[in-house]
This record gives sequence, structure tokens and C-alpha cells, in this order.
Amino acid sequence: QSRVRRRIEPGDLARFGGTETTRADSIDFTPPQQQVVSDTGELVWHTPGPRRNYLTIDTPRLAACVGWIGGKTLRLGSARFEIKTPFCAVSLLSLDGAPLRRSTRILLTAAARSANTGMRWNETRTSLGDQWGGAPLLIEPVTGQVILTRAPDSSPLVYGPLDGRGKPIDTVRVLAATLELRRNPPTLWYGLQAAP
Repeated sequence: QSRVRRRIEPGDLARFGGTETTRADSIDFTPPQQQVVSDTGELVWHTPGPRRNYLTIDTPRLAACVGWIGGKTLRLGSARFEIKTPFCAVSLLSLDGAPLRRSTRILLTAAARSANTGMRWNETRTSLGDQWGGAPLLIEPVTGQVILTRAPDSSPLVYGPLDGRGKPIDTVRVLAATLELRRNPPTLWYGLQAAP
């Protein structure tokens, strides 16, 4: 069966507003007990309680944790996350298609709170209106460490923080077992690649 595709015209999307969506507390929603696991087991929503819930993604080429992960030790396949920042998202992604244990190009992303300089919410924190602010972007640096387990015969890697263009902003260090996430230099990205 063929699919019919229609081009979206500029007038098709007049506005983003709409009627209010249904809230979970208005439909007798029962939160899951302890965790919800995907059919593959790769995505797990851990639900120990308010301000403690988090999501993990565990695949051969991606390891990630998002939510209230500060102070926990999270083991995902070939990575262990020991993050201090209370609420954030940290991920390791293979960029060459190989599993993390053997990859020669990996992007480590660590993001917490961020906002444009001068950005202003309305009183109910539901809209920015036209108060988007501008550069520079202000970030809360994520601190802690990520321990990457490599295959015994895998290539040695070098590691360092990146700027917004993906360029190194600090001396690249030879990778040991532990990837340190520090406040300085402030960044969201770290690059790992095969040692020259």
C-alpha cells in the first residue's frame, strides 16, 4: 500500500495555541510502582517517588540517564554514572556506529539548567512571550564522573571538553577509566576519539 504525502503549506500551521490538554491528576492517573520498562528492556522509567524519578537508556551504542540522578550510582552496560548535580541529563553516544566498548568516536553530553541571558518567564512560568533573551547561553555545569568500560583490545581514546562548534576548549587528556565532569570550563559537550 502506497503512502500519499502532502506538502505542508505555510498557512497550514496558523498558531501553536489550542485547548488545554488533559492533566494526569484529572483522569484518576495512578503512578507506576518503582519502574516502567520498555518491551526491549532498554528504556526504564524509575519511579521511586517525587523529586527522585529518572529515566535510563541502555543500548550498545547509547547509554543515558535523565532526571533526578544526582547522588546515585547508575550502571548501564559499558558505563557507570556517578553524578553530583541533582537534576540533569547525561549521555554517551557512539558516533561511528560501533558499540561504546569499541567506539573510536564518542560524544558525552551533560546538561542541567540553561537559559538565554535576559530570558524572562511570565508569572505562571507557562510562556516566555517575546522575552527570549539572547547570547550568551547561561548553563549550570554538570559535575561528577562517568566511568566507561572498554573492551580489552579496543583503541585508546583521548578526552576533552568541547565548545558549541565541537572544537576542543581545553587540553585533551589521555582517557583513563574515569571521565571527570567539572565546573570549569563550563560546557555541555565532551569529545572522545582515538588517540593520535
